[in-house]
Amino acid sequence: MRIGKAKIEDARRAGFRAPAPLLALLAFLVAQSPLRAREIAPASPGPVWQVESDEDYNDDADYRPPPPVRGLALHGYHAGEDFDIDREGRVQVATGDKCGGSVTLADPRALPESFPARTKTEFWFYRSGDQGLYLRRHWTVEVSDRCEAIAKVEAKVVHLSLFNGRARFIEIDPDGDTKVSSAPIGVGALYPIPGELIDIDGRSLREHAKGDPRRRKDDRFGKQRLARACFDNSFAFFFSTSCFLTEPGRWHGLLVSADSQDDAGGAYSEYGLVEIDPKARIDGRLFEWDREIRLSAADKATAAASPAG
Repeated sequence: MRIGKAKIEDARRAGFRAPAPLLALLAFLVAQSPLRAREIAPASPGPVWQVESDEDYNDDADYRPPPPVRGLALHGYHAGEDFDIDREGRVQVATGDKCGGSVTLADPRALPESFPARTKTEFWFYRSGDQGLYLRRHWTVEVSDRCEAIAKVEAKVVHLSLFNGRARFIEIDPDGDTKVSSAPIGVGALYPIPGELIDIDGRSLREHAKGDPRRRKDDRFGKQRLARACFDNSFAFFFSTSCFLTEPGRWHGLLVSADSQDDAGGAYSEYGLVEIDPKARIDGRLFEWDREIRLSAADKATAAASPAG
């Protein structure tokens, strides 16, 4: 659904009666140096996401889409204990004393091979200067009274602007409704997107580096052979590691991965980035916050199945 001008005005009245420079940033979110059009195609989240065409976005004959900008492009995941994957590759959900103890259904996810089997969230993040865009698709499984498992995918689109020590967000739901919020930038702040994508200043990396050097491992990873440092944070019967980008530059200290679980395989949690481009050429249209971005039709499907035998 198209984000109407009335909703845009409501969002502005709700929390964006700010100084003119901030309004300009939020209106366009592209105040970075443009790049030459003859370079390689700019980074974009397709084909999972559909970005509104220029013709549908603005039919003004004088409209010109913003040029690509340099910045950070990420693609990653969150995994956890929300569900298991059985030997046949089906999603299995524990139901306690109901439905024979568990329910299975065909895996509704289409994920990169490098993602963990228990991935529940896939996300994309683009940032240029103090502007950002966070895209997320999140899978949940509900069990009906008839012991049918129904998988759903939830979309989330969040535009970000950092200004004067605060992070400001515009969340846009699939119906085009907007929610405006803001929070001070700092430790302990609550954001509608992962905090490690907001405050990238190397603080966590420096804290980890103060520990036992024998628990640190430096290497290079990914297609670009980026430098990172990994730390073993395990204690007693709880295992945990975290890795940070150590490349010099603006994104030094970015959290690359973090995982943890106990010795029995419980309390499992994992976060990771499978694609990192600290010098990405990003499609400038992604930062126009009133341009519609939605999941493709194929990623909105649901599935149902009977209880596991």
